[in-house]
Amino acid sequence: MAFFIMGCKEKPRTDHKEQAQTEQALPSNNSASLLGETWCFAERTPSSITEGAYNYHLVRLQQQPAEAIAGVVYHYPYGTDSFRASVKGILSPEDQTINATLHGYAEGEHYTQQAKYRLTSKALELNYKTPQGEMATLPRVSCAAFDSLLTEYRQGVFKNLINTTDRTRLKQLDSLKAYGFTEDDLEKVKFMERAIDLDRDPATMEYLIYLMDPSLCGTGGCNLLVVDSENNIVADITVTKLPIYTVIEDVEKTMNSKGQWKDLFVYSKGMRRLSPENGVYPTNPSVEEEIMMEQLTAFPENYLLLMDHFD
Repeated sequence: MAFFIMGCKEKPRTDHKEQAQTEQALPSNNSASLLGETWCFAERTPSSITEGAYNYHLVRLQQQPAEAIAGVVYHYPYGTDSFRASVKGILSPEDQTINATLHGYAEGEHYTQQAKYRLTSKALELNYKTPQGEMATLPRVSCAAFDSLLTEYRQGVFKNLINTTDRTRLKQLDSLKAYGFTEDDLEKVKFMERAIDLDRDPATMEYLIYLMDPSLCGTGGCNLLVVDSENNIVADITVTKLPIYTVIEDVEKTMNSKGQWKDLFVYSKGMRRLSPENGVYPTNPSVEEEIMMEQLTAFPENYLLLMDHFD
């Protein structure tokens, strides 16, 4: 799995003592009982770049019928580009090895890579060596712990990407005043704002503003504003709940599609695809094409989480 450390400024170092030898493989007679089972492996290690910062490496695998394996990989070395991938493979019951294909995204490009794992009772062997010459492993954890670490990582990212306090842009949106918002209202309204390139033009940034105000929210959700680089509201999307996703594309594809706005995926009685026409998004997502949440979460190389609630 050399790819996981390619292009990284630092390699993850564990904050626990290296084991003298790898764990014994799970016995082959366990494979039948593991049908449909989900295995989670995760590790958070201190960054050597910044004190108090961490690297995250997470793998979730699920056994499918006929010894097939599906899963996801997230590798986030602090201060470097991240790698995310979906996994498809076959489990060999005899030695508990998994021959897998990873479809991943890193450094602005999509990749396809072959990988080999080995399941043990306490860890996942990653089939590459640590700087100390040991077989790299990822500890087995509960899937609740996996989810907790992934959420922790995302909280750290969102802390820097989502604005909830600076109301400068909010107050510049004349349309909000036309909706009846006063200056005092705009000082109090709860909101999330994220800058993102939606029109595939790296020279400009667009903004998603999620308004959580009683006057705009109901049982179906709240209003999501799409704002262009000149602070014009180009879409007012109603009955929207979090999470919100968009597509992940290669840099080359983005450059070749300049001016064509990206799809958004929002929750409105299920996840819905919002495909813009001439830069205009549908205003009622509840009647748009439904997308299974698993379609978004199972392919992290293709879909980027933009907003969510993290308590």
